[in-house]
Amino acid sequence: MKKLFPIQIVAAVLTCCLWTAGSPAAFAVKPEPGYYRFPLDMPALLSANFGEVRANHLHSGIDIKTGGTVGHPVLAAADGYIARVVLNPSGFGRALYVAHPNGTTTVYGHLDRFTPAVERYLRDELYRRERWKADLFPGAGRFPVRRGEVIAYSGNSGFSMGPHLHFEVRETASQRTVNPLALRLFPVKDDLPPRIVKLYWFGVDTLRGVPVHSEPRPVALRECGPGRYRTVDTAVLEVGARGYFAVETTDRKNGTANTMGAYRVTLRLDGRTLFDLSKDGFLFSNTRYVNSVSVYPLQRGARNEFYRLALQTNNFLPSYRTVHNRGLIALPDTLPHAAEIEIEDDNGNRSRLSFRIRRGGSGALSVFPADSAARIVDCRRPFTGDRDGMRVSIPARALYESVFYRQESAEIPASVRRPVYSPAFTFLSPDIPLHRSATVGLRADGLPASLRAGACLARITPKGTLSYAGGSWKEGWVTASVREAGTYCVAADTVPPRIAPAFREGADLRRATEVSFVISDDFSGVADFRATVDGRWELFEYDVRSRRITHRFDPSRPATGARHRVTLEVTDGKGNKARYEGVFLR
Repeated sequence: MKKLFPIQIVAAVLTCCLWTAGSPAAFAVKPEPGYYRFPLDMPALLSANFGEVRANHLHSGIDIKTGGTVGHPVLAAADGYIARVVLNPSGFGRALYVAHPNGTTTVYGHLDRFTPAVERYLRDELYRRERWKADLFPGAGRFPVRRGEVIAYSGNSGFSMGPHLHFEVRETASQRTVNPLALRLFPVKDDLPPRIVKLYWFGVDTLRGVPVHSEPRPVALRECGPGRYRTVDTAVLEVGARGYFAVETTDRKNGTANTMGAYRVTLRLDGRTLFDLSKDGFLFSNTRYVNSVSVYPLQRGARNEFYRLALQTNNFLPSYRTVHNRGLIALPDTLPHAAEIEIEDDNGNRSRLSFRIRRGGSGALSVFPADSAARIVDCRRPFTGDRDGMRVSIPARALYESVFYRQESAEIPASVRRPVYSPAFTFLSPDIPLHRSATVGLRADGLPASLRAGACLARITPKGTLSYAGGSWKEGWVTASVREAGTYCVAADTVPPRIAPAFREGADLRRATEVSFVISDDFSGVADFRATVDGRWELFEYDVRSRRITHRFDPSRPATGARHRVTLEVTDGKGNKARYEGVFLR
């Protein structure tokens, strides 16, 4: 039998219980089909659907294809008014929020530009505040819109991997997201059943009240008809005394090769529902529970989705309709039992995996002897560890279940090219997700005074590189708030950002529509910048992906027919500054 590790991904309670969350679709305001129109006059082709499993979050809307181009008219889905205008280099980039009389708000993200009136409002506010980011609330009477009216143009702004429109429907009061396809708010052609890729079994036991589990046992599957699957190697699957299943799945829609997420996942045993999860909507405060919904070590970096058919102790996502015995299976005998896993997409297409299981083997689980003496991180209570030059503070409910505490020295890979100013230490395991931030400190009392202002923690990534983790030096320690378990060391960032103008000194820009710079930083990242022309603040918009900031010329700013002096100051995450001064003709 394979060795077992402190549990990272299974339910902590083995006593029999029945969790019933009620209907996840019981919204305070229920949107009705026919109220909204599709927000583009283009074919309803999606590149992503609602509730997809993403890194540390569930996808909060649908992504609509725009043919790989920008500038398509975006239409108000229903009557209402523009309640919010956002300009941000990350997230949704340029975004609009439209409030509707039925108590919902629609969101339009990654836009290229707004209508002229909204652009003037945004520009006036940015100049008044001298800020290059904005989150504005213009009020109910300023920008009323009618259903089908052009409110913006599609784009590729913010954290977008290609031109598309991100669209959401939310309850206005709570800002809870709503699944627009599951509620049939408008049609998207889809008659393709989900694909069930693989099944996994995890054996479960406890040691000193801490769950431990076996390594995942994969079970190969075969499609034996449209939407029908069975196991390949055995007619009856033998399982341990206690455990749970996980399933790997993916989905598609007509007219697109993009992979989509499942809407509903159900497990039945002998005809009785043991587990039932559906994605009808969620609050943004709950979105990080995705790391418990999925199987975190398998999910990281994967395109398919991995669903844990069990409920961990600290998973409070109210999307589970029913979970019997927290999804754990403990067969009462060695007789075969009928099992069925059903995957449903948001258009009602279903696929079913039917198989039989029986209890087999001794059922005994072995664990590392060291676990019997290790400290326990009780997931319901705060935990503090302080030894060997590393301090770790984990708040209550930062973990989805209790684990044995692991802290050990680590090697700094030869691939790390940046200077490191402390030994490296690992706390917990990178396979254990954190729901809340932990505080990590490393002793650095020998750090030269010249480096202390730029001192920070760095995480050693699986690729053997350093990733900036923030923090600061104080009284011989470098401390930071981190959202990932794993290996950390002390680094420093004392190098100012880089500024590269996209024009020659003294260039004639009278025929140009804009002036731009490429700004970058080698570690902590660009945190802020300020640009002036002839001593007056000017608006430059920042595109994080291209690292470019751009000022679009206005007829009156700056004046034409003159030489202008531009000054740009860029600050990184550790306060290092770079400055540029130059001249152009406008």
